[in-house]
Amino acid sequence: MFFIRGNNVYPSQIDDIVRGLGGIAEYRLEVDARGPMTQLKIEIEPAAGADGELARRLERAVQDRLHFKPEVCTVAAGSLPRFEMKARRLTKLS
Repeated sequence: MFFIRGNNVYPSQIDDIVRGLGGIAEYRLEVDARGPMTQLKIEIEPAAGADGELARRLERAVQDRLHFKPEVCTVAAGSLPRFEMKARRLTKLS
């Protein structure tokens, strides 16, 4: 769990939003607590045939459900790591 702008956020909540949105092959979360306010960055790999508005739709979905606006950026296909078992998608910077 991490704390962003007055919200307790569980990685599973973000996973539910990402998987419910569709069109995302893989993603990674980066929680940055180095500044005065903790920020969340979500890197996404679009699936084949995904629309160009995917990052904006994810940003909006997180804001609607969790009441804060993350930074969402699209990365090249195959650039995020894959895991055989439990994925390590969360990185915390402090």
